Amino acid sequence: MTAIEQAIRNTLNDAYGLEGDIRRLPGEYDLNFVIKAASRRFVFKLMRADCDVPFVEMQIAALQHVGRSELAGIVPEVICTKAGAPMVMLADGGGDQRVGWLLSFLPGTLMAELEAWTPPLAASIGNLLGRLDRVLESFDHPLLDRVLKWDLRQAGWISQHLDSISEPTRRAHIKQISARFVRELKPRLDALPRHAIYNDANDMNVFVSGKGDQLEASGLVDFGDMIRSPRVCEPAIALAYAMMGPADPLARGVALARAYHQAFPLSNEEAALLAPLVKVRLAITVANAAIQRAENPHNRYLAVSEAPAWRLLDYLDAIGDEAFEAAIRAACMREVEPSPRATKTSLLARRRIVALGNQSLFYEDPLHIVSGRKHFLHDADGVEYLDVYNNVPHVGHAHPHVVDAVTRQMATINTNTRYLQEVHLDYAERMLARLPAHLSKIVFLSSASEANELALRLARAATGARDMLVMDHCYHGNTTGAMDISPYKFGHAKSLNAAPDWVHVVAQPDVYRGIHRGAGAAEKYIDEFRKILGNIERKGRKPAGFICECLPSVGGQIVLPPGYLNTVYAMVRAAGGICIADDVQTGLGRLGHWFCGFEQQECMPDVVVWGKPLGNGFPLAAVAMTRPIADAFARGPEFFATFGGSSAACAAGAAVLDVMNDENLQARALKTGEQLLTGLAELAQRHAIIGDVRGFGLFLGVDLVRDRARRDAATVEARRLMNRLREKRVLVGLEGPENNVLKIRPPMSFDSAAAEQFLTRLDEALADIS
Repeated sequence: MTAIEQAIRNTLNDAYGLEGDIRRLPGEYDLNFVIKAASRRFVFKLMRADCDVPFVEMQIAALQHVGRSELAGIVPEVICTKAGAPMVMLADGGGDQRVGWLLSFLPGTLMAELEAWTPPLAASIGNLLGRLDRVLESFDHPLLDRVLKWDLRQAGWISQHLDSISEPTRRAHIKQISARFVRELKPRLDALPRHAIYNDANDMNVFVSGKGDQLEASGLVDFGDMIRSPRVCEPAIALAYAMMGPADPLARGVALARAYHQAFPLSNEEAALLAPLVKVRLAITVANAAIQRAENPHNRYLAVSEAPAWRLLDYLDAIGDEAFEAAIRAACMREVEPSPRATKTSLLARRRIVALGNQSLFYEDPLHIVSGRKHFLHDADGVEYLDVYNNVPHVGHAHPHVVDAVTRQMATINTNTRYLQEVHLDYAERMLARLPAHLSKIVFLSSASEANELALRLARAATGARDMLVMDHCYHGNTTGAMDISPYKFGHAKSLNAAPDWVHVVAQPDVYRGIHRGAGAAEKYIDEFRKILGNIERKGRKPAGFICECLPSVGGQIVLPPGYLNTVYAMVRAAGGICIADDVQTGLGRLGHWFCGFEQQECMPDVVVWGKPLGNGFPLAAVAMTRPIADAFARGPEFFATFGGSSAACAAGAAVLDVMNDENLQARALKTGEQLLTGLAELAQRHAIIGDVRGFGLFLGVDLVRDRARRDAATVEARRLMNRLREKRVLVGLEGPENNVLKIRPPMSFDSAAAEQFLTRLDEALADIS
């Protein structure tokens, strides 16, 4: 026990008649201790050695003032000594006399212990502070007019300490906030009426009660930063803290501002100043942290809010002052309750901060999708969109049978393939039963990228070779190995890596737009394949394998020429390689006529890869292979994927097969696909921009051209068309080397009514852009 703790123990016994355990709490200046005594808890505050007695008297008077109001219970009760004194003098063992005082312990949980704050919780803080400031409006004390660095009216001090912020960009950021404060905000702030405000609603001072969604602010501690200031400073400080941390900052800020205004209405001028003052408070926080860190680098408490404050400043910059200020003003002034849901502006700002710059969004006006059902999506405003693009929810968004299967399995057990699992074996056998007999082994993984990575390893294990033939414009995943065999990625203008020397790119046999067109084009593509294969052999090497999509999707929804795969597969096998069919986009009955995409070519691959649609959104992929390939791979080290073949993943996959059977979705894909092909052909008669329509079932492409004779890609027009369709509540994608091919690849629930709706909207959109 330290000397101070012993002195406190003696004081508690002598002055208050209390004995108990003592535990110190964190703090910036003063010492705070939790006291457990006689089945109750208290807080003993020991002020710093140079603390003036009137400063403590002000806090005690304020607490007693609030305690006499209808808000009694939201602040600690001042516990007087046995002699009736509200404070004591205590020798700290270092030769100094310090002021000490005892408070009741507030029940509840500190806000700092919560991972994220919800808008309703933020609103409860605003309401509590508004009611508190109403009570404090009648409180007075001479020290309310003291100079305090946390007084927003005195924030001009920041400009004198900009050099404490070492990073130039951040220093310039704070300089800009400080300059605006001095130039514009301070004169307006000084013109407002002032009264006592609490001034310190940070997460270490706010207590909450309740559980789950019923959490609400229930108490406040530490009145040491009380000042006389314009009341708008109160919610500004509270917003600065409440908007920090995970989840949507703006939704919390709007909720808190509105709740404060409802409890203690702000004037129009105060409402206009609220948002700018939030940034001023954040600037104070980071400037103070920089100063304190330089003076006391080992005190972690001093900089506890610095990192989240910088993140919030970055977020507010991403939103923009105008949008932030408008949102907060509207929250205070309008009568309609604001939505607790994040705005698109806020989501975009948060995304720019946390996401990679090369993670793109669909559409010029991005969609904020919140739910889906079958082949429809719904945005945050309740607008319904026809989904003609998403193949991952293979049997339809949020299909109840799949949801139920995964939920039940997760509620029972979700483990890996190192344990015997019926759900794993049942699903594996059901998948293999759909395949040609020579594909007798199957492995499950979490993504098609992993699956294609494994396919690459299988080829090398089976042949002892390394070289791979790949088709131009194809994409096989985002892992390092999958990227190496994806010309769509390594051939991109921004790619940092060229094709590895073991990768050999063959032309995509696009007989409409490719380098060879029309009659005889297929043979020319096959001849080029033969030449590239010969180049490998002339180098004294042999291919490990050839991988391509069954119908190249990224390449432009391409239908390979009849017999192409059978012919090149035979050449690859003769050279010692194996043949891998990437059926990620075209499997599970999507083509209508066939369950597997490779069946369209009447060929027999050695390895087949699936992904995306297998689990209807639950991470699931698969690789099927021949027994000899499996045996060759098994001679190597153990293969294990933590989530590959997990209980829940297999339950999801089995449920997808159930729905495919129960709802006869492969037959529906065939019927609806024929309806779409007929309708698209009719549209081509009226719209010259349609150069080619191709595909099967619910895997179709519409090649858009500027001139049918030259077949110039209508890239710009395609982008306009995609965005125009989005405005008409229809979602499609674009593919092809020149991004001019409409990608039609909806959930398999897509029916005749959906096809008719799509064709009508497409007709209208084509007319709009013509």
